[in-house]
Amino acid sequence: MEMLQVYQGIDSFLFLRLRLKLNAMRPLVAPAAYRKRWAVMSTDSNAEYAFLLPLAALVWDKVMRFQPLLLLVGSSWEQPLPESRQQVVLEMLRKMKFRVQVIASSSSINTAAVAQVGRLYACLAEGIKDDDYLLTSDADLIPVSPTHFDSERDWEKKLHLYNPFCCAPLLLPEQGLAAAPDKVDQVRLGAPAFSRGAGVEADHRLLHLPISYAGAEAHVWRELMNLPRSEEEALRKAGVDNILQLAVENRIIHDVGEDKAGRNVASNLKHADLELWHLDQRLWSAKVGAWQHFPAEVEFIPRHGSRDRIDRMHWEVPDSLEGYIDAHLPQPGFDELNWPQVRPLLEKLLRPLPDGERLMGLVDSYHHRYMLAFDDSQVPA
Repeated sequence: MEMLQVYQGIDSFLFLRLRLKLNAMRPLVAPAAYRKRWAVMSTDSNAEYAFLLPLAALVWDKVMRFQPLLLLVGSSWEQPLPESRQQVVLEMLRKMKFRVQVIASSSSINTAAVAQVGRLYACLAEGIKDDDYLLTSDADLIPVSPTHFDSERDWEKKLHLYNPFCCAPLLLPEQGLAAAPDKVDQVRLGAPAFSRGAGVEADHRLLHLPISYAGAEAHVWRELMNLPRSEEEALRKAGVDNILQLAVENRIIHDVGEDKAGRNVASNLKHADLELWHLDQRLWSAKVGAWQHFPAEVEFIPRHGSRDRIDRMHWEVPDSLEGYIDAHLPQPGFDELNWPQVRPLLEKLLRPLPDGERLMGLVDSYHHRYMLAFDDSQVPA
């Protein structure tokens, strides 16, 4: 299985390399003085992601110098039960003064899908300015290389796509690329590499983009997601204050239908429906592929698989983090098996900081309180 996945990734890169005309030798341009740089992450009540969210946010804030913008999905985040795990998570986020936006979400919409797709609409979060820079990430990914997300980038480009060749290409609707953004339900996961070519022309393939990571100024996100500022302001003047939630839920229902949008609401089994689980990436890939500035205004940032990622499949925190970009954390990160593996990475990143001892104290206290709290995800709605 691993060999097939590796081959698909290489195939995706070979297919697009000439068309995108990558030039690794271009001169770098100094980053613009953005008003703010946000690391956008999200979670619902799923403990595997909710516990790790404050820890990832802490590293983005203190080491990477990105302000966390955190989307908490589900009405239970509005008033967490006392002594619950969700309360512990929320208190940690507030203690660190991170920007949090709760998306209450309809009871008939899969909260995992809202959490995933919601990151693409973070430009609708209240107070985000047009020149704010938004970078999407996952709650279970911890960055370890500040230069990779800053000085190494080509800031003349409007959009920065990290690891864009990681996945096998998606298959476009019969109507082609122009129809993809409105027919995401027909943008399909690619067939296995050895059979993908049967009956499929090259122009019916679409670069399959991960959400981690994608970065652009807010006005570029609006352009990509077709979210005119004028329409948002009109809704706010009309008294609509949950615009982000409405946009995300409408998009999900449009793309998969009401029945599938509500699938697995009770258990949120993340891999029960792969089409739904990959909806955010299918939507994002279609939007970027059909964008008028693609690929000229895009910086494509290839990755090198396990060579630059500390991966949970073969977890080992190296003596030096040089050459590594991020870490895909073991799950659940809080239990007696995985916490002793996660903590050394946080120690290596946070302890050298001027207030490293205080930060590690917060981390240990947070984990201790989380383990004492009751698992509110098991409480009947």
